[in-house]
Amino acid sequence: MAKTRHIQSSLSLSTVLLVLFSLFHHSLQVDRFCPLEKNGDECRAKKNQFKCGSFFVNLSGADTKLSWLGALPDFLNKASAQSSPKLKASFDNMKKHNFRMEAVANTRLDNCDQNILNEKGDRTLGDVLCQRAMFYVPGQHFHSFEKVGFYHSACAGNWTQTLEPKGQPLVLKEELCCKYENGKGWFFRCDGSEFKKTCN
Repeated sequence: MAKTRHIQSSLSLSTVLLVLFSLFHHSLQVDRFCPLEKNGDECRAKKNQFKCGSFFVNLSGADTKLSWLGALPDFLNKASAQSSPKLKASFDNMKKHNFRMEAVANTRLDNCDQNILNEKGDRTLGDVLCQRAMFYVPGQHFHSFEKVGFYHSACAGNWTQTLEPKGQPLVLKEELCCKYENGKGWFFRCDGSEFKKTCN
């Protein structure tokens, strides 16, 4: 009996430590502006470099205006991007010095194509974004009318909003609405219209 209590106590302690470590690891990730941030550089472009980035803009419940989603050319350095013909095709097989975000901005949220925002393509873009939103603001039941915007950084400069040719901010054409249950997030159309729910 004493041995059983000792095992249960050890398991309980291990569980608590695992939860605390997970929370600590999550807080470290959220405290960073971006995954590869160094010395507070916010993953901005280096000198003589240009970057395009995608972000949640003023995500409900988040502490910052911009919440990181991804950037080019950083994404092109990932092994998954270099080895995937579909991912390369999503950027017209672009080189690191030649890239645009317009094609991504026009993607429907129920689309399953692989791109910088939906690397695997096994879930809809909307579902992937909802999961990312939940990462930044855990404990939510809904997110409504959230925006994904596109910014750029040049020569170590700050992230600056990218504009369309007509002068309007370049954003994902659909606003994002999400619902959360059991640790997972699902996209739904903000206007209540039908949409593709799965990727087959």
